[in-house]
Order: sequence, then C-alpha cells, then structure tokens
Amino acid sequence: MTSSYFATQGLNSAIIMNYQAINGNTATLEQAYQLISWYLEGKHNRKDYYIAAVLYVRKFGEMEFDAIMYTIRQHNENRFRAEHGGKPYVYGTGTYNGINLHWIKTFPDNIVLKGNKNNEEYNTNNMTDYGINGGFFDFNSRELLSIAVNDGEVTGKNGFGVANGPRYENGVPRYFDRGTLVWDKVKSEFSVQTVKNKNNILCITDKYWAQGGISMSLDNDGGWYYQADSEEEMPIMGADGNNIFPERTGMVYDYNQQNNEYKNLWLIATNTPCSASNFRIAVKELGMGEQENFRDGIFLDGSNSSKLRCKDSNGNDVKMRSFDEDRNVPQIVALNLKV
Repeated sequence: MTSSYFATQGLNSAIIMNYQAINGNTATLEQAYQLISWYLEGKHNRKDYYIAAVLYVRKFGEMEFDAIMYTIRQHNENRFRAEHGGKPYVYGTGTYNGINLHWIKTFPDNIVLKGNKNNEEYNTNNMTDYGINGGFFDFNSRELLSIAVNDGEVTGKNGFGVANGPRYENGVPRYFDRGTLVWDKVKSEFSVQTVKNKNNILCITDKYWAQGGISMSLDNDGGWYYQADSEEEMPIMGADGNNIFPERTGMVYDYNQQNNEYKNLWLIATNTPCSASNFRIAVKELGMGEQENFRDGIFLDGSNSSKLRCKDSNGNDVKMRSFDEDRNVPQIVALNLKV
C-alpha cells in the first residue's frame, strides 16, 4: 500500500473523529475549523458534517461565528472570480424566445437587499449600486409588499419588507403565500419557499437573505401558471387592462448536479414587453446554454419598475429600464462588490 493510501485513511479517520467530537459536544474550535476547511477544500463531501461544524463554532461566540462566515463567503467569492476572469459579477445580454434579456450573474454571497428605511428611492440614473429592481410596493405609501430581509432584518420603512402583502380588502389586510427566494448562508443552499411572512422562512440560523416575489416553478411546466396566477395572484400575467404587455424582472439560481452544489445567482430583466409565460420560456432557454442548469427562481415587480444597472466587460455603463418611464422603486437587489 502506498503512502498516499495511508494519508487518505488518516484524513478520513480525523474527519470522523472531529465530527464525533462535535456530535458529542467535546470538540475544540480547531477541530471544527478543520472539518469546515477540509470540506471547502474538497477533502470530504459530507455536507452534514460541514454544517454541524459551522453551527458548533457559534458556541464559542459571535466573533468566532462571524469569522467563519467570512471565510465561507471568501471561499465562494474566490471560486467565482477564478471562473469569471477575476470579476465578482458578469453582465450579459441576448435574445431568447424573441425577448431581449439582460442579466447579471454573480455568487449568492454578493447580494444585499436594499430598501427604503430612510425613504430611499432608486432608478437607473441615481443608483450607485449595481443590480435590479426588487419586489412589489404600494405606489402611494411606498411601503414594501414583498419580503426583503437581510440576516433577519427587514429593509423597508415602518417595518415593511417583513411579509408578502398586504392588500387591503374592505379595510382588512390580506397577506399572500408567495414564492420567496432564500439563500441560506450556513448551508450554502438556495430555495424558493412559499410563505406569507419572514417568520415562516425555514433556515437554520438568521444568516440568510430572502427576497419575495412570485414563484417561477421552473421544474413544473404543467402547474406553474396556476401556482403563479391562482394561488399567488401575480398582478399581471399577460397584458394589462389596456392590452399592453409589461416589462419583466426575475431572479433564478443554477445548480451543478455533478458536484451537488448551488453556485450562481442570475438577476434577469427585460424591457421587451411580454407575458409572464414568454418571459419564463426565455429564462429557461437562457439556462439551457449554461453548464449549470437553472433550478428555480421568482418573478419580481415588472412593468415600468423593471430596471438593471451595472457595467459591461468593457467598462461601459449599462442602464436597462422601461422605455416608458424610469420609475422610482423603493427596493432593489444589489451587489456588495462591483470590482
């Protein structure tokens, strides 16, 4: 037997020993760090061990927990940059299903949801952030009508951004179980959760972001329309009352089945007027050309709210907006890192 065999066996024994110590609540901080590092380095693929180790670190204090979360974010950032020419995001555009799509591809930990706690308003001319418009909102009060949460904290004024809704019917507030895209930073996993309120979101810690919208249900071609229209009550599925199709915005994530990992987030917008159905088809066609298949996503607010802001690979400003109006919006999905 070779020395590499014995080294592998030794590592496997150490992995099991460290996990058993964590499970028995006797592990040192170094043992937890080792188990996390070995997973990030690809030396073992036991994600349950990795998650247990990350949670165990929190027992030693918030400073230690924040430090390991930073290490995980840095790992995800470095991997994305290595695969995309050293950049924290890439911009692309193309025509799919007759619709001109614009998109920003980035890593999930590069996202921060920004709202109007201090009465901020965003359009493509005043946005210093790169990103896209966010969820639905009330035109008059400017209160957020979609969940928009960073690490358990809502982003909207007056505590709004906590729920999907309300819509007032005869003076009574009504909330909606709507598709909400969630990034669990500890598990490094996406999900679309159909919830009314941030308190219904399933994450193992408060380290997550969650953006409310309407479910795209990319894996359910037969049932997505009923889900979006009848169950989640998407405002405009086709044309509006004036027979005008709106612009569209959405967020989707991809998944590498071979490595069993969630990798990239795609912020997608169009100023081509279209139905929700045709936009969804265009998004799926975009995903078919990628190494990692699109797994799922959500529709965001659209029509004159649709907008995307960034720079292209040549450093040129990209300001995609509705042809009719660069509507102010009170919430955006923004990038932490531009360069």
